[in-house]
Amino acid sequence: MPKTRTDSSIAEYNEDGSVTVTTVETHIPATKAEQATAWAALGLMSIIAVAPLGYALAYEKIEEKREARRKAKLTVVKDD
Repeated sequence: MPKTRTDSSIAEYNEDGSVTVTTVETHIPATKAEQATAWAALGLMSIIAVAPLGYALAYEKIEEKREARRKAKLTVVKDD
């Protein structure tokens, strides 16, 4: 995230009672490391947001496999 630093500020008082404020600001762009950290945090938050849905789908698949194994064990095999 870019940083902003105020270098100077001048306040001018006008005859009508208004005030004009002039500031000089320095904008410092984000470094590559700060950008990488921000993208990593955004990716992690995205994964965390989708994780419950993925967990639910994986759990359903596991339960289907368990049920299929139970049915396979309970199947009666006849010798001809």
